[in-house]
Amino acid sequence: MQGLALLKRHESLKSSWVLDTGSRLLSGLEVLYSGRGFMLIQATADGRVLAIDGSGKELWSFREDSKIGVVESFFYDESKVKAKGAPSIGDINGDSRQEIVFGAESGLVTALDDKGRRLWRFNSGAPVSRISLGDINSDGNMEVLFGSSGNAFYALNSLGKPVWRFMAESGIESGCCIAGKGDGIQIVFGSNDGTVYSLDRKGKLLWRFKADGKVLASPVEFIAGKNSAILVGSDDNHLYALNFDGSLMWKFDSGGSIVAEPVVADINGDGSMEIIFGSCDNNLYVISENGGELWRFETNFWITTPPVLADVNGDNSDEILLASLDNFLYVLKAEPYYELKYVPGLSSVIPLAGNYTDVPSESPGAFKGSKVLDYNAGGMIIGLKAVHKDGWHILLSLDNGKICRLDLG
Repeated sequence: MQGLALLKRHESLKSSWVLDTGSRLLSGLEVLYSGRGFMLIQATADGRVLAIDGSGKELWSFREDSKIGVVESFFYDESKVKAKGAPSIGDINGDSRQEIVFGAESGLVTALDDKGRRLWRFNSGAPVSRISLGDINSDGNMEVLFGSSGNAFYALNSLGKPVWRFMAESGIESGCCIAGKGDGIQIVFGSNDGTVYSLDRKGKLLWRFKADGKVLASPVEFIAGKNSAILVGSDDNHLYALNFDGSLMWKFDSGGSIVAEPVVADINGDGSMEIIFGSCDNNLYVISENGGELWRFETNFWITTPPVLADVNGDNSDEILLASLDNFLYVLKAEPYYELKYVPGLSSVIPLAGNYTDVPSESPGAFKGSKVLDYNAGGMIIGLKAVHKDGWHILLSLDNGKICRLDLG
């Protein structure tokens, strides 16, 4: 009934504003919060990083090549300045302000302040996709962690100086997760040959695990009661749950590549954690902490961005926001519905298509995701965020270069 109530109160999702960046977008957006509210940070395919306020106004633009000389311009390759992944945001230097760190095809990793001024840059020498931030040595400052297509995984300090480097056996496009605590911290990331690596805080190898396909999705630490695991999605269609020693706890076959990290939450209030993720078989999956499927929701194309949980209708229960490359944003209830394929006990009395025996060979139905609302964004959705500021606002970035804010209306 909550879904029906939402439909009655809010007939649709409506666009509050649309900003055309003038360039294709290759990665999602991030949100920078401050005392004044929030702003959106978006990297573009032509090499800019944009800051946009909550009303859709561009605040500033940074471009790494903005100070190249005349001679350099003859050799300038625009394709190498584009950011490969969404910028990461955090207070890396302990000044109580948020900084922005991003990598590029050129191999440069750049840190900006919240005014768009460059603080430092580091040249890794090979394309960099995803940046992760975290204090791995307990010094009170965040380290900058990333891999490159040149097989190297780096830890930089808050000033952009190398702390250590680890060499993998293939290129790295995955982000990383920092699992565990204190001296037991593990830095876990995947690589293009399917190897998942775990390093200690000093960059020494703890263990490795081999998936059967490329790992693009950032690993996620999963804590459920006394059980802890590391979740890793792979191009081999599987979501793996690994123990902290690198052994396999379980794996789930989604039927398509998994390129975005899962979300872990108790979405139905049963006291157990659920794992929510999208796949390139067009489905969103909700599975149990033991790896069993609870329900799924099918879209019309691949799902390549993580789902977002937000209580958009104010009923004290999160909805699932889901973006698909079919151009649609979907709002789903956290509770599924049961869809009957046939009526149990009546198959021998009332013939139903595909069932000709008295004893059914399969379940009479299945749990499926319950859609509350959808919205056609007019382009492939590659970035999705939800911000709570005087109500919930849904933010989308599209491959065609547009960024939009949606509100319930």
